[in-house]
Amino acid sequence: MRRAVISFLLFVLPFASAAAPWTTLGPLNGTILRIAAASRDIVYVAAPDGVFRTRDGGTSWTNVTGPLVMPSGVVVDAAAPDVVIASASNGVFRSEDGGATWETASALPADPNPGNLVIDPRDANTIYAVGDRCRGLLKSIDNGRTFAEQTSDGRGTNEVCTESIILDPLDPDRLYKPWIFSDVWGADRSDDGGRTWVSLSFADSPRRGSIAAVGGQRYAIGTSRYDQLLTGADGVTWTRVPITGITPPPIRALEFFDLVADSASGRLFLATDNGVFRSDNGTDWIQLAGTAGEAVRTIHFDAESATLTIGTDFGLLRSTGSPWNTWTLLNVGNSAMPMNELIADPSSGDMYARSRQHVFAGRNLGTTWQVIGDPLPTEFASIIIGAGHDLYSRYQDREGLNYVQRLEPDGHWTTILTTLALGPVAADPGTPGTLYAALGNVLQRTRDGGRTWEQLVPPAPVGSLAIDPRDSNVLAATAPGGVLKSTDAGATWSFAPTPLFKMMFSIAFAPSDPNVLYALGPVDFQPAPTVLGRSTDGGRTWLPQPAPGESVLAFTIDPHDANRIFLASADRNVARSEDGGRTWQSIRSGLPEGLIRAIAVDSAGAFVHVGTETRGVWELPLAARRRAVRIR
Repeated sequence: MRRAVISFLLFVLPFASAAAPWTTLGPLNGTILRIAAASRDIVYVAAPDGVFRTRDGGTSWTNVTGPLVMPSGVVVDAAAPDVVIASASNGVFRSEDGGATWETASALPADPNPGNLVIDPRDANTIYAVGDRCRGLLKSIDNGRTFAEQTSDGRGTNEVCTESIILDPLDPDRLYKPWIFSDVWGADRSDDGGRTWVSLSFADSPRRGSIAAVGGQRYAIGTSRYDQLLTGADGVTWTRVPITGITPPPIRALEFFDLVADSASGRLFLATDNGVFRSDNGTDWIQLAGTAGEAVRTIHFDAESATLTIGTDFGLLRSTGSPWNTWTLLNVGNSAMPMNELIADPSSGDMYARSRQHVFAGRNLGTTWQVIGDPLPTEFASIIIGAGHDLYSRYQDREGLNYVQRLEPDGHWTTILTTLALGPVAADPGTPGTLYAALGNVLQRTRDGGRTWEQLVPPAPVGSLAIDPRDSNVLAATAPGGVLKSTDAGATWSFAPTPLFKMMFSIAFAPSDPNVLYALGPVDFQPAPTVLGRSTDGGRTWLPQPAPGESVLAFTIDPHDANRIFLASADRNVARSEDGGRTWQSIRSGLPEGLIRAIAVDSAGAFVHVGTETRGVWELPLAARRRAVRIR
């Protein structure tokens, strides 16, 4: 039979199907960006997927998003708790009935895309917002009905831009606009409500969150790295505070996000990407139990009830009374969980997802989600699923040591491997307890869940590794210039060169056909993984199938049809192929904005699931499966 000519002409067609549209069933809760409380009972929160309101202290919540798209800020007048103003990517909106209906603020510039909102504590008629990052300040003096652009100070380009506004609670006419996208760090300061501004290059000044006032003393988050506290008596001159007791996360540098004060006691609360800390003097800090590892974006303290409410990437949490070490998750019901990974359990219809440091199990084809296990040591960990519901994780610490861990039945993670060099880690989808880990030029294998290990020596360094789900003895691995394959569980290997590929980044078996494999990699010398390689003879020969999009972030294969594959790309597209990658159909319509970071088909082949950048896991039902046809 004549071999088909390789063509790089690619058609991406709209996806037409009678199937139901994309839906999401969780995980529920997720990132909370802002908290606006009229009282302990009446609270509004802004999340990437909407604005939500409670009138009973968080027992029940109502979605009051209305026309807002990707909200970024919310403020409320405590004296008129039904009057709420919110900012979103499509403008600033005002409601007089608690969010039941909304009106767009007038006099806004075109495409305002405002950042956070702040309200003058003396006069609720005065509200500030930042225009589209590189524009000037927006100000309302009629309680959010209209906004006027104050000034751009000649800073209408990306040279000096901002995304937030910070108000001095002791002198509300003093405002700070921290710079972003700038070659230098600093801020603009206004002492007259935004009419005039002075520039503060390389100067310690408020940079993020809120200014907290204790008596006549102010505290703020400052410096270029958002990891330093400042104090000042006049709101103009700031000095750095020496701090102790604030610990960074295991991997990355520490960041501070928000700061509030209990004016009665003088106690400060600091929100960081490693939990919440409290201090009685601004220098010595204690971490609040139960918050370690959480990225806390916003924080609110209700002095009357001594209630602390924090907005995290995991949801909204509340604690009442010193020492604030017992937390209750308030089920807002939003679906703003950022998804980093999504994998299918080969032993059941369950799905597993990772959102930063939290791992979720989606039972019954991902229809019900729950947290499993302790939080991972870092949000840069990754998870691996094997047969028998075996769940593993891997991560690297600050010193460069790599760890592989196993999830125990009691929810704890046990370290089963520690090494300086760690390549791919793959769990056997057919045999419980079997795991492979590449260490330099060797493979380590365990058959008892990491209690004991044995060494295998492939003929070349392994770049990625796959195990045939039908036969645990069959392994495939990418290597420089080609593909390695073993049919005796790694004892011996064969090598098949792939001259059309510079290298391949990942490899996978088609679960329904032992001869079909897919691998992802660039063609020629292009830097991004833009070509999907396909083999129909067990990995001996490969044909490149051009993949749509700028760069493929993830791909998956239908476990029941070797020709049906799905991928997500860096240009935010999601595509489907029914013919092994020859042609593609976009199935992006109906998904929320943002990147699709992960994609997987459950073991039943019922749904294709995607992990979104800010909106949790979404599912698309797959049409009735037709009989698979071998495509060469």
